[in-house]
Amino acid sequence: MKRFVDVYIRRHGGRVTPVENKIVDIITPQSVLSIVETPVIRGAFNKKTALNKGIDYIALGNKAVMAMVRHASQDTDKATLLKAPRPSKGILLFYKTAAVDRLQNIHDEHLVSVFYDADSKDLTEIDPRAIWDYEPINGDVKPDPDLIKTASQKAVKALEEIVDRLTAEARERASNRAKRKREAALMHYTSLIESVEDRVKEYEKRSIMEPHFKGLAAAERKKIEAHLKDQTEALGLIEKEEEVSPTPPELVAAAIVLPSAPKEVDMKRTAKAEEAKRKVEGAGMMEAMRKEREEGRQAIDVSREFCGYDIISYLPEKLPKDRGYPQAVNAERLIEVKAFKDSGDLQLTSNEWDKARRWGNKYWLYIVENALTKPQLTSISDPFNILKDKAEKVAEITYKWVIRDWKRVVEAD
Repeated sequence: MKRFVDVYIRRHGGRVTPVENKIVDIITPQSVLSIVETPVIRGAFNKKTALNKGIDYIALGNKAVMAMVRHASQDTDKATLLKAPRPSKGILLFYKTAAVDRLQNIHDEHLVSVFYDADSKDLTEIDPRAIWDYEPINGDVKPDPDLIKTASQKAVKALEEIVDRLTAEARERASNRAKRKREAALMHYTSLIESVEDRVKEYEKRSIMEPHFKGLAAAERKKIEAHLKDQTEALGLIEKEEEVSPTPPELVAAAIVLPSAPKEVDMKRTAKAEEAKRKVEGAGMMEAMRKEREEGRQAIDVSREFCGYDIISYLPEKLPKDRGYPQAVNAERLIEVKAFKDSGDLQLTSNEWDKARRWGNKYWLYIVENALTKPQLTSISDPFNILKDKAEKVAEITYKWVIRDWKRVVEAD
């Protein structure tokens, strides 16, 4: 989000000024001033800092940020150009959707991204964080209205399925939250009522000898009625929080994806190099899939979906019924395949490195050397922790993580 705000502010005439640790002043651009209604926004991109200081949390949902997102998505005269990490061209579409309960509380907000391949005419859901694997290309291009129309129409059915899946997950989480809240509420009010009932019994017992305790007992019974009423209201609110429904997907951004930067190059040489790279990558994937079959796992190729890994591998009993939407959480292995014609340094994108850090020993690197002749596969579980001391952050337009002595580290381990 910080990167988006920085880029938007630079393009539209505002300014981001650091104030102190993690706190900034944003000079509101004229393009969104009428909506934001304040010339200066003091806030933080860090939620904890924003809450502690009582200032704006600059994230999706913030009034100023959403105004910037909507304005950026409406600028259709020119489109952002991106170079894909793999040979492909088409359009990336980003949608926002959320799950809201009957009290209009937002429980789950998602950024959903899909890629429409202009050659294959396929539309694929991708992880929004894969955007960091795309390289910005200098210059702008007028978007083809027909391409956007076709991609948007094709996205409708896919979005229905994606939203249905996200809503089902949101409902399960809401149900679990409601169950915990319901149990806590019942325990709380049961304890209160039992405590009052004990006093009623005590007062009734003492009222035999001291009549004024009858009035005290009556007052305590009213407290029981009040607690029961509060309990009913609390359970009713929990029930309303449990019932969630999706908001319609809202298109917030789009980008044209090209297979290479529009500049003067030797196209024949580039095409030949790309074809050779595809052959090596294809051979590496075949070797990795063969290994999974031999070891009794069921593998699904997700290499075109920019997940941060190429294969999701399951134990047979955990294979999802809907193979169109494999879930990483139930997988036995999340495998990123790195293939070489001979050998070489490992290069992981920022998305791949982040997924390796996040998934730990569930994330595997399959390194295939001599992929076109005599494939030799080296597998590394939890590569983030094994290789992080040797990994070198190499700045490009984004950045990659390069491990030059990976084989020595693995053999030593």
